[in-house]
Amino acid sequence: MQIDWNAVIALTGLVTAITAVVALWTTVRSSSTLMQIEMITHLEDRYTADEIVKVRAEAAKILLAPEKPKAPNSILDRLLIFYEFLGLLKRQKALSDFMIWHSFSTDIFYYTAAAKEYIFESHSWNRAVYADLIKLHETMVKIEKKEAGIHSPELNLSKEDIRVFLESEAKAFP
Repeated sequence: MQIDWNAVIALTGLVTAITAVVALWTTVRSSSTLMQIEMITHLEDRYTADEIVKVRAEAAKILLAPEKPKAPNSILDRLLIFYEFLGLLKRQKALSDFMIWHSFSTDIFYYTAAAKEYIFESHSWNRAVYADLIKLHETMVKIEKKEAGIHSPELNLSKEDIRVFLESEAKAFP
């Protein structure tokens, strides 16, 4: 029996190439996860910084007012654009749906419920306005149902729940 060294060399090259591809894929996947963790941490820091907490408090006060806000409203838009940006990052797959849900879903549920008419009024003028936020909210609902169940409080917000949340947010930055 004679060994075909050309076949052995070709097989060794193939095994080496497959190993390199697997190693590269593992490295890219780990790198992507680390970048997402870094990005979500940065966004959480930004969201809890005084500047945005003040915007959230002012937006809550606007939403608590007896008169419904009319578009455009710079304070309310500034907060909703933050959520819109999260939706864009989700759509571009820069952040996983689960990471966004884990970090921001509660506030997304409450603020989108409180500003629902405002969001849809703005969206009706221009379908691109808040399109990513609307899709993000739909995704957050799906994840909430899967993770917390259909009876999750965030999926069944009453006007009283929303009012209590907004009052708490309004007090965060007097």
